[in-house]
Amino acid sequence: MDQKSAAFFESQTILITGASGYLASNLARQLSKVDCRLFRLTRNIERLEKIEGVAQVQDVEGQLQDSELWNDVISSIQVVFHFAGQTSAYRAEEDPHQDFLSNVFPMILLLSACKKMGKQPIVIYAGTSIQCGLNKEVLVNETLTDVPITVYDFNKLEAERYLKFAVQSGWIKGASLRLTNVYGPGPKSSSSDRGVLNLMMRKDLKGETLTVYGQGDFIRDYVYIDDVISAFLKTALSDEGLQG
Repeated sequence: MDQKSAAFFESQTILITGASGYLASNLARQLSKVDCRLFRLTRNIERLEKIEGVAQVQDVEGQLQDSELWNDVISSIQVVFHFAGQTSAYRAEEDPHQDFLSNVFPMILLLSACKKMGKQPIVIYAGTSIQCGLNKEVLVNETLTDVPITVYDFNKLEAERYLKFAVQSGWIKGASLRLTNVYGPGPKSSSSDRGVLNLMMRKDLKGETLTVYGQGDFIRDYVYIDDVISAFLKTALSDEGLQG
């Protein structure tokens, strides 16, 4: 973490949701080096890794569909990094309602708690590049019309739209970062269809057979975990970047 980011987060009260996950655990390790108060929210506290540093770390266990939990946790928070959610596109297709409860409803509760607090905290959300759907353009950006093609993409987009609405309404400052395929050190993904690049590296190191999807003519964009964490940290510092 650079000095500017470290200075910004010093003495802040920060919440990380989905704290046992890949992105969240990497971010928590970075923030633990700063003299801040860090809350790690998770459904299963036993899955959290121990981190050492100067930050005051407090772990909170609870269900993300519990409105009282959000009201209690948000009351003193200044910055939220919202990573919690269901990440399997296959599971979303099998049970769209449960995917809504995992990926959209917690965002609604989070933003409602922020509105009640009346302090306009910063909320930064982990979106996904596939929210835009299929597009004829090889390179896409934020100006294209979003046409999601799976339940998972649709619900991630809905959560992002709720966040944008809250920004426009003045409840929060915030942004959604749409991520491509993230790879690098960190805990193994709890979803079998995530973390494929790390999985292939492990297979290769063990001398196991690598698999190719289709004929190998698909293009995927990968981004390194350290760059992603840096982007989340720097977004919190940017007034211009906190407009949705």
